[in-house]
Formats: sequence, C-alpha cells, structure tokens
Amino acid sequence: MLGILDRYIIRSLTYSYVVVTLALMGLIVMLDAFLRIKSFMEAAHAPTSPGFGVMSVMVQYYAVRLPVFYVRISPAIMLTSAMFCLAQFNKSNELMPMRASGISLYRTLAPIFLGAVIITAFVFVNQEVVIPSLVPRLRETESLLGAGKTSVLERLDLDDDQHNNWDIAKYFKGEEKIQGLLITARYPDSPYVRVHVKAESAKWKRTASDGVPRWHLSNGGETRYDLSRRRLTSDEANYDTRFGEDGYVLLRPEDKLDSPYQIISDFQPKDMIPPDVGLAYQSSEYLRKLLAADPLRRDVNMLVQTRYSMPFSNIVLLLLGLPFVLGTESRSTFGGLITCLIICAAFYGTCALCTELGKETLSPAAAAWLPIAAFGALGIFLFDWVRT
Repeated sequence: MLGILDRYIIRSLTYSYVVVTLALMGLIVMLDAFLRIKSFMEAAHAPTSPGFGVMSVMVQYYAVRLPVFYVRISPAIMLTSAMFCLAQFNKSNELMPMRASGISLYRTLAPIFLGAVIITAFVFVNQEVVIPSLVPRLRETESLLGAGKTSVLERLDLDDDQHNNWDIAKYFKGEEKIQGLLITARYPDSPYVRVHVKAESAKWKRTASDGVPRWHLSNGGETRYDLSRRRLTSDEANYDTRFGEDGYVLLRPEDKLDSPYQIISDFQPKDMIPPDVGLAYQSSEYLRKLLAADPLRRDVNMLVQTRYSMPFSNIVLLLLGLPFVLGTESRSTFGGLITCLIICAAFYGTCALCTELGKETLSPAAAAWLPIAAFGALGIFLFDWVRT
C-alpha cells in the first residue's frame, strides 16, 4: 500500500518524467529533421508525392518513429527525470526532513525504482508489440522519403517473411535492379537444409508467361546442402549449379509450386530498405524463428540477446546516476544535467562497442549483457557510499 510520501514522490517523478520525455523527444526529432530536411523537400516535390507539402511528409515520417525513439532513449529519460526530481527535493530541503524522521534513503527511493520497473515493462511491451506492428509503415515512410531522388542502397542484409536472407551488394532505387545478390534459403519440406543462390544481378520485372512481376536472377549459381551441411553435387540433388541470363526466377507465395526445391519469396522493391528498418524492429519471436532456421546468424542472435538485456538499462542507469545527486546533495540543475550526459554517454558508448565486438569476437550473449553487468555492479558499489 502506498503511503502519503510514496504518492508525493511518484507525483514529482511523473511530472519530471513527462517534461523530460517531451523535451528529449522533441530535441531528437528536431535534430533528425535538420539533418534530413533536404530529403523531406525532395520527397514533397517528387512526382509521386500526394502534394501535401514538406510538413505532411515530416509528420508521416516521424509519427511512426516516436515509439522507436522512445525505446532508444528511455534509459536516459528515466535517469534524467529521477535526478531532476531528487535535485528539486534537495533544492527545497525536503530530503533532510525525510532522513530526520527515521525514513531510510533506500525506502525513500523505493517509489523511484518502482517507477523504473514499470517503465522497463512498458519498454518491453513497446519493442515486442507496438514497434513490430509499425514495420510496414516504417518501410512505407522510408520509401516516401527517398521518392524524390534516384539513389543507390549498399550492403543490405534483409529477411523476407519466408525466412530467406537477402545479402545485397547494391540496389538501384527507381530502376528496381540489384547488383550482387546472395539468397540463403531453407526448404521446409525437403532433405536440403539450406540453399545458396548467388547472382550477378537481379531485376524486378513482369514474367512473360503471365505478366506478374517477379525477381529474375542473371548470371549466377545455386548450391544445395544436406542435413549435415555437406555440399551436394548437381547429380546428387538433380539441379543446375550455374544459370545464365534470366536463368533463375523466384516464385511468389501465390504461385503454383512445380518443385519442392524452388525458392518462394514475397520480397518486393518496396521492401528494399536500409537494414535498420528491418530486423532491428521485429519482435523477439520473429527473431527467434530466424535464428532457429539459421543458428549461425550472429546478427540475429545479438538482436535477441539485446532485446532481453536493454530494458534493464532503466534500472542500471538509476543505480549509476542517483549516488551523484544523493552523495553530494547537489542543488544545481545544470550540474545534474552534465552528470546525466556523461553517464549516458559512457553507457551508450560501451553498449555500442560491445555490439560491434559481438558481431565478430565476443559471444552475442556476453556482448549484450556485459554493459548491464559491469555498470550495474558499479552502480551498486556507488550506492554503498551514500549515507542512508
């Protein structure tokens, strides 16, 4: 049961959290819009634009990205709002009477950590339910932003709904053409656990027989493997290892399957987006299915581990930041803000470094949980120095 003091602290924390959220989210949107303003203007004046102007394009673009921004900066929001809340208590000399009345500091901070636990649960739901449901809109708005210019996307690593992986060297937007393609697929109802189809180029165009657009692969080869991952020869698996011009056509899900070894994909040019609008925004369930299909995908394994570790950063940053306010009894809002920036920069920088190491050197689990464990232990150590 929450007492009067608990409700008072929660009200103060809620007010700080709302203010800090609006301020930081607004700042991120403004900075991002400043960097993309040229793209917004080009998209607004593109021939395919509905003609509603630059502001309409910006609203469509950022409306679906606010949950994404929130998940990324929620630990910083939690830390900043808690530090501002306690700094305000120090400024008005409210913490000292609390201690004088016999209430321990840990008991005083309990509502703040309760709030962090609630925010952690909310962030988890956001990244598992809300953001995955917005992936189609994220893709559409990404395409909308690039509608006013001809561009080349390089080094794309994307997955379709059939769990095929597309490793693309270059995609020429507007021409609907791929240069340098490797598709890793798995046949669910065949003895071949994996197939690699590599092509020099691929073109999205209508098939002559029925007029339906499909991917036509040119100048490449196919490699099939058995359950033990042994490469099968063309005689063993009855397939052509090489193909020439328009020699390999990918089927669409609605097509009739003549052979159980043909690749089926719903992948289309509109899905050709930067990789950060693909796997990074899918749910953990979707990522686990990809990992089960191909256990060697370190990038997917890293994303799965990060999904479980990052929500706890709300609590970890509190453990790190609050001792600096409580230990010094600082009344400076500016000093608290600088402290928050330093702590957040150190934490996010370490997370980014571990993520890169997790792609090559560290195991994905170690790379995802190392920042949480290291900074969490440091935060607990700092709390022991605070007078309770």
